[in-house]
Amino acid sequence: MKKLLIFLGLILTIFICGCSNAKGNITNISFTEDKKEIIVGNEDFLPIIIEGKGTFDEVTYEFSEEGIVSIDQDVITALKTGTVIVTARAKYNKEIFSEIEIVVVTNEPKEFVNLFVPTTSIRIGDKISFDILNMDDLKVSSKSDFIWQSSDESIAKFNDNYELEGIRQGKVTVTVTQKNKPQNSNTRPISVGYPSDLKTENNEPNSGPLILYTESGEFTIEAGVETQLKVFEAQNYLRYYWSSSDEDILCVSETGEMIGCREGVVTVTVVSKDADPGTNNSVTIHVTGKSKLNYIERLLTIALAEQGEKEATGNNDSKFNEWAHCYDAWCAIFVSWCANQAGIPRSILNRSISVTVLYNSFVSKNQFHYKEDYIPVAGDIIIFKSDGASHVGIVVTCDGKTVYTIEGNTSNMVARRSYDLNDSKITGYGHPNYGEYSKDTGVKWE
Repeated sequence: MKKLLIFLGLILTIFICGCSNAKGNITNISFTEDKKEIIVGNEDFLPIIIEGKGTFDEVTYEFSEEGIVSIDQDVITALKTGTVIVTARAKYNKEIFSEIEIVVVTNEPKEFVNLFVPTTSIRIGDKISFDILNMDDLKVSSKSDFIWQSSDESIAKFNDNYELEGIRQGKVTVTVTQKNKPQNSNTRPISVGYPSDLKTENNEPNSGPLILYTESGEFTIEAGVETQLKVFEAQNYLRYYWSSSDEDILCVSETGEMIGCREGVVTVTVVSKDADPGTNNSVTIHVTGKSKLNYIERLLTIALAEQGEKEATGNNDSKFNEWAHCYDAWCAIFVSWCANQAGIPRSILNRSISVTVLYNSFVSKNQFHYKEDYIPVAGDIIIFKSDGASHVGIVVTCDGKTVYTIEGNTSNMVARRSYDLNDSKITGYGHPNYGEYSKDTGVKWE
């Protein structure tokens, strides 16, 4: 009888243990990394933690795409290039699971995915398009050859046209990955939301980032075409500083009018003049084609339109000084302002607050002519003496005896002037290489 009880007890113990194993001994599964990269053909350990008394025999693996990796126990084998989401799940309790993204790459060197991202800040409900500028180098033909991902699709997500749409306030990281070469990728941070309700005394936004946009929603412009860059909720565009990272590619006026000069990509930065620090933002602009503007005509039209513009108090405090952030003598600043407003590339007509710098830039390019052996033409930059360069203006026309100019900081204002070609005050003339744009201006001296 005693032996029978021992035997029954043993059977019960086995039954209980068997039932316990049937229910599973894993209490939790987790990965120590969200994403893991491995080279094709290599093996590596899976960064997985199993809690409880279970073993890998009680873990099953599910793959979002078959054939990219295989997993045995906790060892990954990379089979081919690609990206796969792996789900590790407890065999006896399907509610216990965890996921990891595995990217299999070749041992080829990584190539940069040159992303054109126009802005890093969008409004809720707005959409922006990202472009890839080096598709030919990557040997792909369309955006469909890439994986477009947002780190949090409840904040911003891509639609079927590869546009990122703002959903709610927050920040995301956008990742663009080449499908057949996952080692080629790039990321960008994007903020989504509304500007602050805080306002300056001039009723301008008083907190950043500024929301920048164009009327068309496009941030690609054709060279020679003017496009207004806008600030959401701005009242007066003169209350902002506007700058281009490369004025040979794009110029931006004192009120945010962008003029493309030639093919390229630039960053345009906008900073509030009177708001709290940090009230600014930047956009990336892609310029296509080549400008066909008549630069001389634009330069003279813009300069002559400023005739009569004066300093506010007679202390080098003109609007041109404010544009340059410099409150010294402003004749060179006026020339630079006019060139910028006209959309003339810096390589054609330099920008400076210094007459000497303008003078030396012409000399260094063999574009300076002394008055004794040169007859000036429209669009030339006249340089006056005092150690070679003390004052500067823009030549409007010349009749062979007299040169007619428009100048800034002459009697504290912008005014027309005329001089005998042999005037002792004149050093000479800088003749910018306007190239094919040196056409008859049609601008008349009146």
